[in-house]
Amino acid sequence: MADSKLTGLTANTSPALTDLTYLVDDPGGTPLSQKITVADLLAVASPTFTTPTVTTSLTVTRNAVGVTSADGIVIQNTTDAAAGAQQYSPRLRWHGEGWKTNATAASQEVDWIAEVIPVQAAANPTSQLAFSSSINGGAYSTALTLVSSGQMIFPTSGGSATVPGIQLAGASNCGIWWANNSGFPDVSITTMGVTHLKISGNEGAVTICSEADQPLIIGGQARVRGEEANVLSLRNSTNAQTFRVYETQSDSSNYERASLSCASNTVTLAAETAGTGSDDMDVALTPAGTGKVKTAFTAEVTKAGIGTTSTAGLILQNTTAADSGAQQYSPYIELKGRGYGTGGGGDKSESWILETRTFEDATTPDSLLTVSQNRNGGGITPVFAFSNRHAAFVIYSSWGLAWSSNTAVDTPDLYLYRDGAGNILAQRNTTNAQTFRVYETYTDDTNYERASLSCASNTVVLAAETAGTGSDNMDVAITPTGTGNVVFPGGVLLRTSAALTDGAAAAGGTLLNAPAAGNPTKWIPINDNGTTRYIPAW
Repeated sequence: MADSKLTGLTANTSPALTDLTYLVDDPGGTPLSQKITVADLLAVASPTFTTPTVTTSLTVTRNAVGVTSADGIVIQNTTDAAAGAQQYSPRLRWHGEGWKTNATAASQEVDWIAEVIPVQAAANPTSQLAFSSSINGGAYSTALTLVSSGQMIFPTSGGSATVPGIQLAGASNCGIWWANNSGFPDVSITTMGVTHLKISGNEGAVTICSEADQPLIIGGQARVRGEEANVLSLRNSTNAQTFRVYETQSDSSNYERASLSCASNTVTLAAETAGTGSDDMDVALTPAGTGKVKTAFTAEVTKAGIGTTSTAGLILQNTTAADSGAQQYSPYIELKGRGYGTGGGGDKSESWILETRTFEDATTPDSLLTVSQNRNGGGITPVFAFSNRHAAFVIYSSWGLAWSSNTAVDTPDLYLYRDGAGNILAQRNTTNAQTFRVYETYTDDTNYERASLSCASNTVVLAAETAGTGSDNMDVAITPTGTGNVVFPGGVLLRTSAALTDGAAAAGGTLLNAPAAGNPTKWIPINDNGTTRYIPAW
């Protein structure tokens, strides 16, 4: 073959590993012309390439690495860093082309890079491995950063845009999302377009289940839901639910706790204890200020197993200590309704109040269980009370006792009052005549023996009355005691309402000063144990 220059040879753009190339061994010493295969040439340890270009593919083979990995490709910057002047690694860049369909449609460059970013620190620097992207030759934007301390950093965009952090392949609306919320990061976990968990840096809160009916399932059974705005619910189909708040809990058989449950058509707020927990635990409903404990339905207090010694079921108490001139009444129970005044009064509130009132005393203060009235908010007026000091049922002021003939208790027809300044009991009912009765016997309304004191037709009548099996004969006795007399005011013994029957004597008297025959003409008959006798009257 004729001699040829190297530049005149035909180029082989796809050499095989077994192809040969010319080699000059020891060109600076004793040069020798030798041959070498492409495979042996590439196997030379740590070759250095300056801006090489590899077309199609590049394979780096390093066999017998074992279980301790060794370098395959090293991309490095060996320039020393200085304070405030870190030395980034060279980039590893991936380049592709993407097509945009908007006018004017065209191919655009798509690039990703990976680089090591040193971070200055006091004792030892840290490092970050940053992955960034560029579209159409634009500036690179960091998409993910791995920190040497073990963190994974995702960026947030400006404004309020959401940046996907971890997204499931083929599911554009499933993943972990990061967003910038007024300068604070938000993190959301989303599946099928539904946000299940959101951690808000701006609000300083964790939002669970943004969809109202998506539950937070705890222990596979309890399901907590945001049922609607400002409503938290605990529900699981038709399974009765219970919510518990513990004061102490050593294990499942030693605790003190509050329990709110809903089962068997009953809502129960209970104190529960077991084991080393206290046997006695109060349930306190405590309003603030002038607030009240209110219920819209029937309230029932059930306490089983009391036996024959009763214990408290409901306590309304004022524990503030009393002082001289400063008694401490109990909280009261108020029963409130509304009535309508047909005479122009219109709708009015009507309240009855039950409370304990205390009164100062030299030794032991008196306490009264008091029932009061509050008409249309006009103030509390006591009506009656049970007095501890007097061991009595006390009726206040102008209030009285009344009886009704039927269930229409708003129309009574019999009243007892405190009459005048005191020590007087009165039976009165406007202009209706009254009767007071004291019974000796009573079987029913047609069989009795009784005394009757009545006032009617300008006459006061004290009468003995009998009926049915009652005795037909019943005396009326007016009986003084000791030297007491039956006193008739005005010096008149008796006054009849009709003229007495004449009973003139049949013969002259035999006494020295006896009245003459025919004088007097009025004789008062008396019954002397069955015999009629007469007393003369002039």
